[in-house]
Amino acid sequence: MLPGAFRFVVGRTTIPMDVVARLEPAFIAANRSGDRRAERQCVAEHLSSIEWRWPWFEGWAERFHDLGIEPYVWRSFREAIDRRDGGDADIRPFLVGHTIASRANTKKGLATASQISDRRWPRFMVGDGCRAEALVAKEAWPAVAQGDLRILPPLFPGDRTLLQWLTKWELERRPGLYTAWEPRPAEPVSQASVLAALMADELG
Repeated sequence: MLPGAFRFVVGRTTIPMDVVARLEPAFIAANRSGDRRAERQCVAEHLSSIEWRWPWFEGWAERFHDLGIEPYVWRSFREAIDRRDGGDADIRPFLVGHTIASRANTKKGLATASQISDRRWPRFMVGDGCRAEALVAKEAWPAVAQGDLRILPPLFPGDRTLLQWLTKWELERRPGLYTAWEPRPAEPVSQASVLAALMADELG
């Protein structure tokens, strides 16, 4: 799932294809080593000497700004990106690498969980009620519940937003653990169809 996540995320940048061709195997190797610093360094080394843009991130940043609500740390990320022309370090390589790894890990975890039991409900949860993250969760839920992550912005899901399969017992016994922003389905979503979607690289 990592190659698919890589191509999905990097495909929404203007990074030249020759750089992408070199970066992909290097990033996959760094990710599989389990060393997050090596992963970040790999992306930074490949992108530090070239000009590129991230329209996907820019579009979401503009939308959040226009709405007057931004997810946690997005403002600091956006401001740091704006300052890079003044000599500040470019944090975009770190954000690209983080988004790739997050999506791949989420798809892997959901695919594994979806094979454990037919009596689990997929849940998209926001930990502390952030308005921006709640908006994303509400809009994305119909697609995400079917295993399609394309609608999610960069950095989602991350440390503060979770996609999980929960049992009925967990739903009833742990209602205060997370704020769930999607309607609870009357029956479990078909996990076979979700698993097929999760395995499809073109679905994010």
